[in-house]
Amino acid sequence: SSVADRWNRVVCAGGDRNRQTVYRAGTGPPRRPKSACLPDPQPVGKSEDMSEPLPLANRVAIVTGSNTGIGRVTARELARQGAHVFLACRSEEKTRPVIDEIRQLTEGRAQVDFLSLDLGDFASIRRCAEEFLRRDLPLHLLINNAGLAGSRGQTKSGFELAFGVTHVGHFL
Repeated sequence: SSVADRWNRVVCAGGDRNRQTVYRAGTGPPRRPKSACLPDPQPVGKSEDMSEPLPLANRVAIVTGSNTGIGRVTARELARQGAHVFLACRSEEKTRPVIDEIRQLTEGRAQVDFLSLDLGDFASIRRCAEEFLRRDLPLHLLINNAGLAGSRGQTKSGFELAFGVTHVGHFL
C-alpha cells in the first residue's frame, strides 16, 4: 500500500496501535487537509436507536478556550455525548456561533452555556468561579484548554502573558 494509505489507516482510522509507520528521513507523512481525519459531525439523539441514555448525561463540564480549535471540538463532542457544557472564554461574541453550532447539531437538546473568563485577570477568574458556583451544580470535568503562544506582554495580574494565561490562570 502507498504511504498515504498507511497514514490514513494508522492515523485516521486508529490502525494497529502497536505498529508505527516509519518514513525515510525528511519525508514524513503526506500533508493532509486540516480536518481530513475528522468525520463531519452528525446530529445525535439519546443514542442511535433513541433508547439508551448518552454516556455523559447528567455530567457537567467546563472547557476553557472553547471558542476555537481543540477547545471548540472538545465542547461540541462533550455536548453531543450529553454533558452540560460551559464554554469559558473571553468573548461572548466569538463564542456565540459555537453555542449555536452545538445546539443545531444536537437538535436543541444540548445544555450549553457561556461563562466569561479572562485567564490573564485574577478578578475575572474569581467572577467566573463565583458565577459557576451560584448555579449550584457539581463539576465533573474541567478541561483546561485555553492558552497563548508567541504573545508578549504581561497579564493584568503582572505575570508574563503566556505563563500567566496558560499556567497560573487555570490554577487560581
